[in-house]
Amino acid sequence: MKVIGHRGAAGLAPENTYAGFDLALKLGVDGIETDVQRTKDGMLVLFHSELLDKTTSGTGVLQETTWHELQQLDAGSWFGRIYAGEHVPLLLEMLQRYGTRTTLDLEIKQNGIEYEVLAVVEQLNLLERVAFTSRDFPIIARIKERNPLAHVGYLAANVSEDMMQRFLTANMCYFCPRALHITKELVDQWHACGLFVRACGVSTTEMMKKAIHIGVDGMTYDYPDELLKELGRL
Repeated sequence: MKVIGHRGAAGLAPENTYAGFDLALKLGVDGIETDVQRTKDGMLVLFHSELLDKTTSGTGVLQETTWHELQQLDAGSWFGRIYAGEHVPLLLEMLQRYGTRTTLDLEIKQNGIEYEVLAVVEQLNLLERVAFTSRDFPIIARIKERNPLAHVGYLAANVSEDMMQRFLTANMCYFCPRALHITKELVDQWHACGLFVRACGVSTTEMMKKAIHIGVDGMTYDYPDELLKELGRL
């Protein structure tokens, strides 16, 4: 079972910050999941929401904000005063800092930036250590077409026979269904197709335990400490 810290360790530290990533690694996760968007002036950064005010001291839309403006914002105080001074990280710097220390799941949140994200990963020779994921199937299909060696995963909101056929036809092997919709029978079917099944949307302890029970290969979770304890690894 691969334990992947969701946005670092989003239940324990401010999401998508170095504090959260460092904590996840200290706990012993197998990988870190984070979100990639592009600023107004073309910088690739790690940020989940469209709006700044959810997790920073700023207001407005991230994609309408420049990198210089973003650097002035506090991305940690909303979670706790001890995290004051945390900032929104650059993708390049995060890859340089963690790319050889753990595996990374990069969720591409914005259409049209996928080739830029791929290029940064290729530039750093980290293709084997990174998975590219998205809720938008064409995004990951384009990455796989550009570089067949890229590991890509589809964050599936629902599961249908047609969707699975598209996924398999595109020669993808990293399937990320929402935990709410999966059963042991479905996981067994996906394994029979040679898929690595990573549960996403695991939001409660009960869902986490269910995902373990039905045999998923990995999951993202806000509280990686709980998952590691459940697996007897902490």
